This record gives sequence, structure tokens and C-alpha cells, in this order.
Amino acid sequence: MGSERESKIYELYEIFNDYNRISILLNLYNEELTVQEIVKRTKLKHTIVFNNLEYLYQRKVLKKIEIANKVTYKISDKTLNKLIGKMTDYVKK
Repeated sequence: MGSERESKIYELYEIFNDYNRISILLNLYNEELTVQEIVKRTKLKHTIVFNNLEYLYQRKVLKKIEIANKVTYKISDKTLNKLIGKMTDYVKK
């Protein structure tokens, strides 16, 4: 079998292997947003956004910040946030 490094890269691939998750992550790049804000920006259905946010949260890709009655999401790791920025820069070439 593969190494731990290969497994982690494959897990990362699985995260980015979905158009809706990519859209959500691009909107969360350097941002902290509510489910409603993500729905508005992505034009995806609320259930699709919520289910994908939960998927990403369970894999520790996102942080959930709860203050009073407001829940926001943000990318949990600075390196992952930078990776999304680098991918965005790459496709602009």
C-alpha cells in the first residue's frame, strides 16, 4: 500500500473532487461566511451547501464559529487557504 503522505494527498483530492465543494471553498477563501451567504454567492440549494459544509467540517477542512445565534464557516488551516489561493492563481495563467 501507499505511504501516509500519499493517503493524505488522496484525501485532499477527494475533498476537491466535487464541483459544489470547490465552489464553496473558493467562496470561503480568506472569508468567513454563513450558510445563507454561501447559498447566495454560489446559487446552490441550501441543502447542497449545508451537506457539503458538514462534509468539509467533518474532515476538519472548515471551522464552525458559533456566536449567539449566528454560525459562520471558514477554512480551518492557513496552508489549505494558501493552496486554494495558489490554485486560483494557477488557473488564471
